[in-house]
Amino acid sequence: MPRSAIDPAAYAAMKDTMGEIFSEVVKTFLDYVPKQIDKLDTAIQQADCENIFTSAHAIKSSCSSIGALGVAGAAEQIEQLGRNNLTAGAEQYYQTLLQQYSEAVEFLKQDSAI
Repeated sequence: MPRSAIDPAAYAAMKDTMGEIFSEVVKTFLDYVPKQIDKLDTAIQQADCENIFTSAHAIKSSCSSIGALGVAGAAEQIEQLGRNNLTAGAEQYYQTLLQQYSEAVEFLKQDSAI
C-alpha cells in the first residue's frame, strides 16, 4: 500500500526549517514538478530508460524537499527501473505517482500558509 502523499511531520519540519522561503519552495515545486511529470510520461511512452531515470530522479528530489514522501517514493520506484534499463511496471508506478501528486497538490492547497 502506498504511503500518504505528504508526510505531515516531514512537511512541518521543512516548513519550520525554511521559514519565510518555504512558500516560494512550494510555488517552485508546483511549477516544476508537472513539467517533469510530462517528461516522465513521454520517456515511459518511448521506453527511454535514461530519461525515465532523469525525470523520476528530479521528481523524487523535488518532492522530498517539501515532505511529499509518498510522491517521492513512487518516483523512486520508477527511477530504479530507469537506472536498471527496465520499463516493465513503469506505467503502473506512473499511475501511482499521478495519484500521489494529485493528493499532494490538494494538501498544499489546503495549507493556509501557501
